[in-house]
Order: sequence, then C-alpha cells, then structure tokens
Amino acid sequence: FEINRHEKRVVRAQKGTAFRITPIQTLRTVTVQTGFRRDIPERGDSSSLPKPVNVSHRESNETWFPGVEFLGEGLFVCMDADDGWTDCVRGVHANAWSEGSDGAGSYYDFVFRDANFRDELDPGFVWWHTLSHLLIRSIGEEAGYSPASIRERVYFKSEGSRCRGGILLYATQPGNEGTLGGLIGLAPHMEKILRAALEKATSCSGDPLCWEARFHNGGYNGASCYACLMTSETSCEHRNMWLDRHVLAENMP
Repeated sequence: FEINRHEKRVVRAQKGTAFRITPIQTLRTVTVQTGFRRDIPERGDSSSLPKPVNVSHRESNETWFPGVEFLGEGLFVCMDADDGWTDCVRGVHANAWSEGSDGAGSYYDFVFRDANFRDELDPGFVWWHTLSHLLIRSIGEEAGYSPASIRERVYFKSEGSRCRGGILLYATQPGNEGTLGGLIGLAPHMEKILRAALEKATSCSGDPLCWEARFHNGGYNGASCYACLMTSETSCEHRNMWLDRHVLAENMP
C-alpha cells in the first residue's frame, strides 16, 4: 500500500472522541484459494475437512495455488490519541461477549480468522466490527457507493485493560468504484459520515425485535440484522458474524 502521511485527518465523533482517517492512495490485494469445503463437518469427522487446492510443480518442487491480484484504494480509521490505545469497552452486553470469549473453545475453528487467537469474541473487536459495517452503510448512503463494492479488514489487539483497533475500508475491484479515487476523496467528509454511522447504532427498522436480540455463549451476533448492520457477504470478512449494536451503543465515542 502507499499513503501520504500529510493527508491524514482527525475527525471527532458526537462525544468528542478523535478518530484518525488515513487515505490509502494505492492498495494491492492478492486473494489465494488454498482449499475448499463442501459442507459443515461434524466434530471428529475428518472426511469433510478442508480439501487442498494446489498444483505441484515436479521440476522445482514448488506448490502453486490459484489466486487473483487487484489494485485499488482505501481509508484506514483508528483512534488518534495515545497511538490508538483506549480503555476496553464496558457494559452489560460487553460482559456477555467477554463470557463468550472465555468459552471460545466450544466454537468451530473455521468460524475464526485465526483459530489460535479467536479475537472475534472480544467485545472490543465486536465494537470495531460493528462500527465498520455502519461506516460501509453510511458511505453508501452519503456517497452513492454500492455496499458490495467496499470491503473491510478489522485490526484488533488487547493488552490487559486496554485495547486498540482499526478499520481498513477498501475497494479494489476494476471500474469506477475501485480505482478512480472516489473512496479516498471522501476523507474530507468523514466527520459527517462517521457521525451519521454512529446515529444508526441505536435505530433499526426491525426494532424492537432486532434491539431485543441478545448475545449468548455459543452465539454469533447480538442486535443485528440485514436492515441495520449486515451487509454483502463479499464485503464482510467475517460472514456477518460478531456484530452487536448494543456494544457500540453502550460505548459511544
């Protein structure tokens, strides 16, 4: 990726929390298929484990995988103060996710990006992931982007009572929604977009049914549905899991 450090901007949410917005002028993505799965396996059933997809080159003893490369652009969003570190999120619903994180071993490995860490159940990760989906929706409404044209990558790290995270929103598909500067051109308007996204955290056309949904140990979502948070499967790197408006509403920035 390529950025210009002088083009970063600081915007503030409703309660004054400062977010740093960094335009990424050039972004290169490589997507590689290493295997496939035909169905969801039963525990202990090795017959339906992921099947490898590769071609071995006999002469060089190398293994090749099918892949595709794209160029595009993006916006990186993180907290501005203290190098991004903040206190961990709190609240009744955040505590429910923390309890679920303690029981992360009961989940299938393949539902996590990295089964060795399983950060997705951390309420701090849920906070950032929920904000990511709201930003994708807000960008679509404010700037005309189709929700399927913007993808996400959520970064998260926790240490004791502190955590930090960030969101990369990017477009790399060919055409005018991925390569002509439209996404990074939104950087000057991100304060309006951020505030509009946060306002959506407490309302949904599916309420009160959506708002009454609660996360429980073994579940994948709290208050979320296709009317408020869920987006295209090609946009979400977590298949529309680990979302909860309650966590964000309890910890408004």
